[in-house]
Amino acid sequence: MLVIRMNLFLLLFAIILFINPLYTTAQTKKEGIFFYEEKIDYGSNVKLNGTIPQVYDDGTIVLRVIRTNVAKILTRRGPCSGGIRVKISGKSGKRYARGCLHGPIDPIGDPKPSNSTDPPIVTIKSYCSLEKFSLRIIHPNGTVDEKDIDLKGIDKKINYCSDGLKFYLITKDQILVTYYNNTNNNTDDYYEERGMIIDFDGNVKDSIPFETNDLFSSITLNIDREQGFLRVAGVINKTTIEWHQYQVNPDGKIISLAFGKLNALPKSIPTVIATTDGGYTIIYGNATKQKDSLLSSGEIFASHIEYEQSSAVVPFAIYQTSVQNLTFNSIYCNIINNVNDVNVTDVNNVSVKVGLTCISRVTNSSNIVNYVKIDFLTSGLVLNVSIERPFETFENTTLDSLSWQVTGLPFGGYLLTSSPSDENEIYYYLFDVNFKRYKWDLEGPQPSTIGTSFVLPNNTLMMAQPETDNGWSFKAIDLHKFNNDNGYSNANIKTTTPIIGSSINSNDTQNVTISFYDKVELSDGLIQIYQINGDRPPSLRQIISEDLCSLDNDNKTVVAKILSSTFSVPNENYYIEVDDDFVKNKKYQEPLLGIRENVWSFRTEGKDEPFTDSNTVSTLRLTINGTKRYDNLTSEEQKNFFSTLLSELANSVPISSKRLHSNNKVMLDKNSTDRQYLISVGIKVYDENDENDRNVKSVANIIDTMVKNIFYTPFILSNVTKHLDEDYGFKPLRK
Repeated sequence: MLVIRMNLFLLLFAIILFINPLYTTAQTKKEGIFFYEEKIDYGSNVKLNGTIPQVYDDGTIVLRVIRTNVAKILTRRGPCSGGIRVKISGKSGKRYARGCLHGPIDPIGDPKPSNSTDPPIVTIKSYCSLEKFSLRIIHPNGTVDEKDIDLKGIDKKINYCSDGLKFYLITKDQILVTYYNNTNNNTDDYYEERGMIIDFDGNVKDSIPFETNDLFSSITLNIDREQGFLRVAGVINKTTIEWHQYQVNPDGKIISLAFGKLNALPKSIPTVIATTDGGYTIIYGNATKQKDSLLSSGEIFASHIEYEQSSAVVPFAIYQTSVQNLTFNSIYCNIINNVNDVNVTDVNNVSVKVGLTCISRVTNSSNIVNYVKIDFLTSGLVLNVSIERPFETFENTTLDSLSWQVTGLPFGGYLLTSSPSDENEIYYYLFDVNFKRYKWDLEGPQPSTIGTSFVLPNNTLMMAQPETDNGWSFKAIDLHKFNNDNGYSNANIKTTTPIIGSSINSNDTQNVTISFYDKVELSDGLIQIYQINGDRPPSLRQIISEDLCSLDNDNKTVVAKILSSTFSVPNENYYIEVDDDFVKNKKYQEPLLGIRENVWSFRTEGKDEPFTDSNTVSTLRLTINGTKRYDNLTSEEQKNFFSTLLSELANSVPISSKRLHSNNKVMLDKNSTDRQYLISVGIKVYDENDENDRNVKSVANIIDTMVKNIFYTPFILSNVTKHLDEDYGFKPLRK
């Protein structure tokens, strides 16, 4: 059950605010505690897993909880405490890597030297978790679903005792789970990494072995989750980083898209970022000793991979230095979503940064720490490099020596976090867009379970609190917003028409506009308009590509044409979603971020229509290919063809399916030079008691408009209506 405490109602309200930024206008600080009591008590303490919880674009949070099961003594071969040998399955045959898979383990004894080429045997006491993959789904309304999944086909010992499980959210009911399996039944030492797609009920849709397992591996989701993910891995005894693009199709099958290699030194652990053009950029550091002091001895490289591209762009240097004996401890990168000057007050003079930012922690031979901040474009052009000492002026002189996780914030600036010694404590510090300290109330150490914290799309910091016996909680804090994004979660956008939260008259709405601060060019992305249907999935109303758009206001405003069928339902809520890479910055040719779902939202006003018309019948025409498809159907399939057609028409208008009917027959169009079938569809008068229903004439006009503009309407995505002829439309049947 959900335990309700005195401040829970306030927090649930705050959660709704930060998950749905449409309704948030104030930037005042809010905080509260979200506490949840597990429905089932398994007899052991519940813990939040150390992996960062995952968040959908609409703010739905998915986290994993674990419970201690039993302590076991496991024996494995490994070059370090808790190490295991990982099989590499490649084209050249079986090889075995001496990698380490780290988990909640406690070594007993130290590795002993060995003359064998195999790693020494290490006895490990492994504290296992309950053998359930337990996910908790926190919905935007604050309710929680418990999913205790029994994962099929995984090695329970390694995955539940050394915590080999990781998960990633692909779509609303598709989860990628990565895990390790024993590949040799005769030993306990050889494992390979695999991936499976499951739904939230634990049904396995697909499972594949990954082609490279070695020193490290990572998964990065595409900026559009439906486009899949990139896996990057190192290769033993080679100066190579291998990458592989995958996509998950609607039925859950994992499809290989492209793969390739990059040359990099073995110690170059890469950072990967999904970019706004749908591709990925791999960034890594390289430090070498040079006899000539004028030669570069420290470099950071980047290599961009386009979507489905089978070979990466040759790595380009984004940072070079001749300073000797450097160590690139970590590299963090994110898409820039910052204004150039955080103090600008004249909205007409705002200029927005574009591209990517990388921040690398660099240590020299004297253990002096610097942070190198690099702004660059995916094309390779470096815009700015600065050397920062963020903790130089702090009273606590030990902070500089800590290992910090850098998180770019949705509204500009950075959050630096570190767990110095106590696993139930974490340090938090805020920095502005120029990486300068910003003092706030919670600066410094705060109680948090195993250092787990994450930031939601609306700039809310979620800090996991120490657990109770059978419950867990988060402290939620609204972070300072360094950018005024005008409500769009995109610093590039100045305003739109209609504006967020407004009401429009659908009869008068012929265009929508997006105004940017800087000049833009149209690119490859789309605009999609949806009708909100309460608890049901939203309905697609129109698809807008660049051929329905024009530029105005000195190339700073995009004007998109709206079909008369788009806002056909009065007194309803709509939102407009804009793809990343819908436009590019004109000066730098860099793809810009879009507007995610449910942000640019508004409402249609009611309309009065005369109840004067009567039932009517009109005709549709199938395309040439649609006619051939119909001829190839069985008699039963042809019957279903008509019922599906009426259902798709009704859902797209939308009206009640009872208002449409057909004689379930086709007839040849004698006026067509090609073999094409005509289909008659009747429309019945509407219900006077339904104030939002449309009269017969309006319904006929909507269908006619959608057919004639089929590539911009949901008709093109449906099984039967996609075969309607756009040149014909929806013509009244002559009497």
